Amino acid sequence: MKQLQNGVIKMLCNLILEGSYKDAKGFNQVDPQIFIPLFEDYSAKLSYENRVIGDAWYTVKIQLTGCCKHVVDRIDLRVDNEPVVVCKSSTSIIEEVLEITLAFPECGKLKEAKQLFLLYYDNIAIALDIYCGDECYRLGSDYIQCVSKNIEDYANVGLMIDTILNFEDDTVINWIFNLKANSIMYPGGWTRS
Repeated sequence: MKQLQNGVIKMLCNLILEGSYKDAKGFNQVDPQIFIPLFEDYSAKLSYENRVIGDAWYTVKIQLTGCCKHVVDRIDLRVDNEPVVVCKSSTSIIEEVLEITLAFPECGKLKEAKQLFLLYYDNIAIALDIYCGDECYRLGSDYIQCVSKNIEDYANVGLMIDTILNFEDDTVINWIFNLKANSIMYPGGWTRS
């Protein structure tokens, strides 16, 4: 699992998310465990392997290899560059992999899960700053799709975008999408008819 870069061990990091949510009928549903690789030289490309649910409650674990002899002083978590207050809940070392479980301070208590992606219905990026002594490692993900648990939301979003694209005045389209009115937003996306 260790990777050499110019003869030096490069840090490898996976973010593991386990989510749960209530469906439209009020039943608890479990979102499959998601492994999100984080990179020191992350880019702005879209990951098609992973997606998160906007209003699901997620627990967060971090697996690190090749980092500062397993001593992590502090971790800062950001979703779309917005800081999320976290603290280390527990750490363990299994076969040279440091696993850190995060907790979320809320109302004077530590909670195991948080709605990390609430009100994000778009593509999101996750980033970590990992502090080991005097060193700081900045790691980030590719963009991940953040979706709704309700199928009706997809149709509603489509109708809203179609309504905007069919609006007579191109000014609105330019404000929202910052595009020329007749261009395609992304391959396979909506166009103005």
